[in-house]
Amino acid sequence: MRYVFEDCVLDTGRRELRRKAGLVAVEPQVFDLLVYLARNHGRVLTHAMIRTALSIEDSPAGQARLKQFISGLRRKIEADPQNSRWLVSEHGVGYALIIE
Repeated sequence: MRYVFEDCVLDTGRRELRRKAGLVAVEPQVFDLLVYLARNHGRVLTHAMIRTALSIEDSPAGQARLKQFISGLRRKIEADPQNSRWLVSEHGVGYALIIE
């Protein structure tokens, strides 16, 4: 499956993320996070749902790890990671990938 947003193309079959036509290196679990968000695009996925899908433990360390994955993903797909347009957070609830 291919998902296109802004200057990014996510190809789940090839396990590739391209931005501005160049291949972007993405760690396996961060790639899995992006795929999970893309398959559920437009829907806020709770922290618990994401941790379960990625087999991240429900602990302070697991929560920190998820935040680290989200931050890294924003740097990969956003032109301005501080003002996220595609990967949005609903404070205290979870995250959503917005594909127009």
